[in-house]
Amino acid sequence: MITLACTVVFFEFCRKHLKLQPFTSALAAIALGSTFWYDPYAFSNPYLVDPLNNLLYLVALWLLFRRKLVWFTAVVILGAINKETTLLLAPLYHC
Repeated sequence: MITLACTVVFFEFCRKHLKLQPFTSALAAIALGSTFWYDPYAFSNPYLVDPLNNLLYLVALWLLFRRKLVWFTAVVILGAINKETTLLLAPLYHC
C-alpha cells in the first residue's frame, strides 16, 4: 500500500511540478515503484538507494533539457556521492 501511495505522489509531482508529459511521468513513477520491491529483497538494503538514484537521474535529465547546466552538474555530483553510476550522465553535459 505504501509503494502505491509513493508511486501516485511521485507521478503527480512529475506531472504537475516538473511539468512532464503524463506518459513520461507514468514511466518514471513505475520505475520508482518497481525498485521499492526488488531493492530490499535482492540487496537487503532498507535505505532504498536505487529509488534515490533513479530520482537523481530523472532530475539531472530534466535539468539538462532545461539547459540549467550548473544545477545539472550539482545533481550529478550529488548522485556520484550516492552511487557512482550517476557519473554516466556527465558526458551529456556537452550535448
